[in-house]
Formats: sequence, structure tokens, C-alpha cells
Amino acid sequence: QESLLVIINEFGQGRAGNGEWVELLAVGTGSCSTVDMRGWYLFDLQGYKNLSGPTKVKFKNIPAWAAVPAGTIIVIYNGAASSGDLPEHMPSEDTDFSDYRVVIRSTQPAFFEDVAWGGLANTGDWVVVALAALGPMVDGLSFGDKRDESGAPDVRIPSVPARTAAWYTGTTAAGVNVLANWSTGTDGPGYSTPGAPNNAAQLAWIESLRPKPVVSVAPTSHDFGTVYV
Repeated sequence: QESLLVIINEFGQGRAGNGEWVELLAVGTGSCSTVDMRGWYLFDLQGYKNLSGPTKVKFKNIPAWAAVPAGTIIVIYNGAASSGDLPEHMPSEDTDFSDYRVVIRSTQPAFFEDVAWGGLANTGDWVVVALAALGPMVDGLSFGDKRDESGAPDVRIPSVPARTAAWYTGTTAAGVNVLANWSTGTDGPGYSTPGAPNNAAQLAWIESLRPKPVVSVAPTSHDFGTVYV
């Protein structure tokens, strides 16, 4: 049973070669909650099954991952890829969590460890967020010719080949496992949206998850004396 504390919101194959990226969305237990992601992994099929040629990225045991606010978008991309491989609208690297969006290369040692990037195969693969190596899934999906592999997670997307992306269009954590809530298209401007919500309804949902600002005044009153109008 997937916990869905963090969901896979979108992923893309880039423009060419090894320009893959994965976008995660922290959902937590609802509005204003946080998620402890320390020690978690991002995997492909080979990484999750501990096979050769894996993609695996372990979240380091650091304060930044200890309490990730719900509503935070996390983009992880192949740090070894050239800029020409990544989609042209890939946001610049951003490790400031205060705006609820971070974009971090997989090879960033301050945030990740135990890293290998075998890539997401064009013919088919898995994308999995797991609690630990060989541990329970937090969320997972499969696509292409790897949908029927033993233990393949939902949702099972037909195909996400080169220069293509897939994105979740729903507004609940549970809906991420409904195939009808997924779309595919060009991994380029006007289609994929790395680092941003995937539609207006999703934007409203994500903003509802984020901490609400607290406004206060001190002192609660002030005497300005006698003044002219």
C-alpha cells in the first residue's frame, strides 16, 4: 500500500540523450503538514529491484529533508546531462525551500548520496519513491514495456518515449493512481511544466496544502494623541 505522502507529479525524457527529470510533490497528511524524506530513495525499475544499471538517488540525512512542507514541488534531474539534453524550459537549479519549489541536480552532494543515474528507458521503465533501498513504495508508476514487470506499480502509462513527458492532472493524492488523470505530450514549452503545477485546478490544490501566513500586530492598540483631521 503506497503511503502517497509524496507523489510523482510529472517526469520527462528531455530533449535528447540523458536529459531525464522527475518532479515530486510533497502532499503529507494534508494542509500545513510536513514530510520527513531523510533516507528516502528515487528509483527506476533497476534501482528498485537492485539490478545492474540503476537510477537511484538517496535523500541525505540533513535538515532540509527533515520537514518538507506539503505543497513543495521538488524537481530532480540528471546532473550528468548536458544543457542541450534537458528540456529548454528546465528551471535553473534552486535549493531555496522558502518558495515551495526546489530544482536540484542528482549529483548535488549537499542534498543527495548513493547516486547513480542509469536513465529512464524510452521503451519503458518505472519511477518509484521508496522509504529505503528495497523498502515500501511511497508512490510509483510504470510505463511502456515495463508495465507488466513483476510488481509493477500503478499507474501504468502506455508510452513515454524520447522527447516526451507525462504529467498528473488531478487534485488529490489518491487520484495519482488513476490512469485517466495522466496526460503525455512533448517535453517542451506549452506541454510539460517542470517546477510548476500542471493546470489551474492543481495550482489551487497545491496552494491549499501550503502553510498559511500568520498575521499579528503588537501592540494591539496605540494612542496617537490629538491630531488634526
